[in-house]
Amino acid sequence: MADNEHPPPAAPESEAEVGRGKYIVIEGPEAVGKSTQVDWLVDALAARNIVARSDIREPGGSPIGEQIRGILKDDNLPRSPLANLYLFNAARTQTLEVIEAELKQGKWVVSDRNHWSSYAYQVWGEGVDADVFEQITAPLKHKLEPDMTVFLMTSREKQQERLQERGDDDYFQSQDSHFHARVRAGYLEAAEGRAGLIDGEGTREEVHQRVQAFISGIIGGRGDYVAETYQETAQAIHAQARRKYNPAPGSFGAT
Repeated sequence: MADNEHPPPAAPESEAEVGRGKYIVIEGPEAVGKSTQVDWLVDALAARNIVARSDIREPGGSPIGEQIRGILKDDNLPRSPLANLYLFNAARTQTLEVIEAELKQGKWVVSDRNHWSSYAYQVWGEGVDADVFEQITAPLKHKLEPDMTVFLMTSREKQQERLQERGDDDYFQSQDSHFHARVRAGYLEAAEGRAGLIDGEGTREEVHQRVQAFISGIIGGRGDYVAETYQETAQAIHAQARRKYNPAPGSFGAT
């Protein structure tokens, strides 16, 4: 090779070569401990040498998303339920771009909420028509589906206790107990038929153990190994939470 010649630059690694990351969502009503479990799960993944982001949240997760988050949480800005749905969807559009870029680099993303929050809050909580919700959110829902979604749930009493400790500091947290009961019912309906409902009561360590046990199928082997014992464990965790929190038909009653 002549002195003035240089080897061609190495081709960038493809997504297949680096291995696509996994997208995990932790969902649930206000004050059930989602943010704590997101952070602890990212630490648990790091202990397995899996790089994951914990700063993705909805609304938020991108510069535009964080600006929209400020609007949505401002209880001095009256707006319609449909406006809330469009705002959440606008923020989510940018957030999913960020998530997709991370996954392509082989990083995992553990997100605090996704489109199920809009289903619970805007459809069940605020009364947006379910067909309208589907029309607005379907393109994003199908663009990037999570590899796993976990629904955390606590009793109404525990939730109200935590909300009171926080104080009514934003638009949604300051809604009345009937609103929060409807949101809870929306999440329980969303989790029905999906083995992803986890009891959020007990110590943080106990809840973390449930979350880890539930998602061990995609942690072990980075998603290509789902053992029979994992399936049994996940089903048992879901069944226990469902027995504890699933309301009677036609009611918003959960313990």
